Amino acid sequence: MDRGLTDVGLLLEPVSMEKYEYIRMNSRERWVVAMHPDSPLAVLERITPEDLKGLPLILPRRLDVQSEIANWFGDDFEKLNVFFTSNLIANSSVMVHSRLAYSIVIQGSITFWDREKITYRPLEPELTADSVLAWKRKQPFGPAASRFISFAREKLKSGRKKTGASQKT
Repeated sequence: MDRGLTDVGLLLEPVSMEKYEYIRMNSRERWVVAMHPDSPLAVLERITPEDLKGLPLILPRRLDVQSEIANWFGDDFEKLNVFFTSNLIANSSVMVHSRLAYSIVIQGSITFWDREKITYRPLEPELTADSVLAWKRKQPFGPAASRFISFAREKLKSGRKKTGASQKT
């Protein structure tokens, strides 16, 4: 959106919103650990920070998100064995399937993966994130984008917890 390549985006929080108008979506995303189904952790119902100590991990690249994960890990975050960071879930899935690492990802990003090749377990304590539908403030839009934003405002109104500054579209 900042480069003018797209008018509207679905963003996963935490994200800086000072440049955007937005509608907060009425659903929460849950963070999970993706792993090979044969992994020793696959027998657990939930994954704790203690379970991940010493294991090779793939973390999201975004620093805002790493900060949330660091808070979840607590004092042990600096001692983690971070294999690499990535925002490309396809890259992480190859590493997970090859049994090279465990990946901390949003559950919705792995919904369509083959469960025989990659499985996941939720974090305990639970870690969640909200999503927002966002667009640049004071941005002139064409008719299609303007109508889409108006449609989204109307349809998501009942689920909206908070919106950014109002804008005529």
